[in-house]
Amino acid sequence: MSRTGPRVVIFHANQCDPKKCTGLRLVRLWHASLVRDIRRIPRGTVVLNPVAETALSRDDRDTMVRHGLVALDCSWKQAEDIFKMSRHGRQRALPY
Repeated sequence: MSRTGPRVVIFHANQCDPKKCTGLRLVRLWHASLVRDIRRIPRGTVVLNPVAETALSRDDRDTMVRHGLVALDCSWKQAEDIFKMSRHGRQRALPY
């Protein structure tokens, strides 16, 4: 099976029920790779961060294709601390 689109990396903070976790499901289905240590997030990636000041745009496409896309999977109660620790890559929020 050939892969199309950017490489997807999930940072999983082990704060949810693994049976219900969408991020872990993507990893099990080989649609994403898993990172459990925030320092292991690949450099140069686009990091989806809901508190980022810049929205994801078409300008980020080349970076995503070249380096990948990171989703941070954590509890909203501890999300702000996790997002502050994540300084690798381009921090982007989803546009509304």
